[in-house]
Amino acid sequence: MSKEEPAIVQMEPVSEVQSLRIGAFLAQGTPTANPTQSRERLAHWKLTKNPFLQGFAHVMVSSSGNEEYLASTFTATPKPMWAWGKEAIWAEVGDTVTAPEFQRRGLFSRLHNSIIASALEAGVETMYGLPNQNSLPAYVKKFKWIIKENANLINCTKITGTTRVADTISSRLPGSLAGRIAGGILKKSLFDKPVQLASRAWTRMQAQGDTEIEIISAFPDNFNELWTKVREHVSLSTLRNQQYLAWRFVENPLPFKIFSARRKGELVGYLVTHFEPNKDSSYGRLSIADWIYDPVAGKQVGSDLLRRALLEPQDGEVEVVSALSNRNSPFPLPWKKFGFLIRDAPKPLIFFPNDCGTQAANDPESWHFTLSDTCLL
Repeated sequence: MSKEEPAIVQMEPVSEVQSLRIGAFLAQGTPTANPTQSRERLAHWKLTKNPFLQGFAHVMVSSSGNEEYLASTFTATPKPMWAWGKEAIWAEVGDTVTAPEFQRRGLFSRLHNSIIASALEAGVETMYGLPNQNSLPAYVKKFKWIIKENANLINCTKITGTTRVADTISSRLPGSLAGRIAGGILKKSLFDKPVQLASRAWTRMQAQGDTEIEIISAFPDNFNELWTKVREHVSLSTLRNQQYLAWRFVENPLPFKIFSARRKGELVGYLVTHFEPNKDSSYGRLSIADWIYDPVAGKQVGSDLLRRALLEPQDGEVEVVSALSNRNSPFPLPWKKFGFLIRDAPKPLIFFPNDCGTQAANDPESWHFTLSDTCLL
């Protein structure tokens, strides 16, 4: 039985069942919901638990007999922003997925126009995103979204073991003798352990300042005081007050480790990490998800936070450490000192072309941008 032409369904507000269904579709391309899957739990969290403004989810639904199918999705997650000296609500667009049998039928365009109208009507001042190469042309050429040319986003990567390198070599040289030999040699624990030990030894060699670092499980009220001090140093940034940080990292279904930094008892910064084990191998990825520190206290605070995070034991072997930042962040971390490789981020930062979005795209000041500002975590 053939499926009918999809119709738009505006899920406002998004129910728990709807959010899980969207998460299942994003993870598997099917309409079945399994709340044990992280993609589904993430969709439920960001679409229904946002304390600033509930998330937007517009979908295209097709039917065949008595069965309904998700054909395409488009979501927008409201974010509290600090923009040019005042608080505002912006939104990140994402989760733009269309089932293969419904592609090239204009579903993306219809959902785009629908969700933009709803978000602006609800009080969202503008929207941003980091689209992949498949959807970027539609945003920029068809809907005239603006690329922020001076975003200066960078990917920071530190390899701490040989398993990941071996897998990369094998995948780039599939079936070749060189790929099999190099991959096989590097995967041997004889090589992997020394590389891991050398990486940790190099980290320990970096000077530790007088910053007191501890792991905390919640963000107390003094994080509001920290944010009030550091926001003077940024033009654009997600609002990093206590309420936002609690929602982003404590109520999030993913596990995060929160490191707080103090000088003489005074809170001067924090850094958050997330460890994700790879289900197909013995290694995992450690993400530096977010951080800020008081620039008046000095860059050593950031260095001390990064050093402690890299040395902290995880729930598995760390083979790669990654972060997203920008070259002119007001809160720079010493990536190269700790052995990170720096390269330009492949995805551009784009803005919806209304007055606020145009101003953000053309603002010469840098946006303190981290992985926590994306839908990647």
